[in-house]
Amino acid sequence: MTNPAKNQRFALLYHQINPNHRDFLDRRDHWDLLLQIDGVLMAWELNGDPWSQSPVSARRLADHHIDYLDLEGAVSQDRGNIRRLRWGKLQWCQANAPDLGAWLTDQTGSRWLVRWFPHSHPESTMPAAEYWLELLPESSQPIVKSGAIAVICRDQRFLVIQRSQLVRAPGQFCFPGGTIEGSEPVTEALVREMQEELSIEVEPQHHLWTNVSSWGVQLHWWLVDIAPNAQIFPNEREVAWFGWLSPRELASRHPLLPSNRLFLEAWHRNEFTLPIHTR
Repeated sequence: MTNPAKNQRFALLYHQINPNHRDFLDRRDHWDLLLQIDGVLMAWELNGDPWSQSPVSARRLADHHIDYLDLEGAVSQDRGNIRRLRWGKLQWCQANAPDLGAWLTDQTGSRWLVRWFPHSHPESTMPAAEYWLELLPESSQPIVKSGAIAVICRDQRFLVIQRSQLVRAPGQFCFPGGTIEGSEPVTEALVREMQEELSIEVEPQHHLWTNVSSWGVQLHWWLVDIAPNAQIFPNEREVAWFGWLSPRELASRHPLLPSNRLFLEAWHRNEFTLPIHTR
């Protein structure tokens, strides 16, 4: 693996497996990272959220055919479904040393540095694994904390709140969510925040999208379920109003938190799918 060409391609896929398929009886949904080198793809199966900015363990897969860069939808032989989350151009950090990593420029123009370390990460005491891999954003705005956002859908509408006058960005409309505390998993943060903010029990389903807000907050957007008969009791210190809005109604609300408009635009670009048919 020497002299990789510049400006090749990459793709980050989310594989929702068919748990009943004989090949996946002991496996779960996961991310696949594909990096082009000449006419083949280097491939990793990731065992965690690649947008966490923490190293995740990864399993090196056999090289894939170049056509996998454009793969999306149902997988052959009923093996599940593939969603292409990020894709774009790749440039290796050093032509004769691909193990130093690569710069990824995704479809939105954002740049990410991907690095991987065989067996163990050199800057930590993490347990041995086949690989540890991390994605780091190139951003002039340093990331100061992380947040979890709940995308809750019912009858072709989103659950939306208006922030109270006692919190940051007062009066703005947005999806419910809040700060991830320390090393708290995103799913636990979602459960806790929905209980604190709206007094509802939720069940996180899967990751949709990740971005960094203008405040330097890395936002993890998740599809989240609530019971059909759930009753919502907002915390008045945090929530001034809540309701169910169609995508068009949400987009026309003013003031709308800027990160929420970016989320809707990413959905319109088909970066992820939602159980809502009208946009």
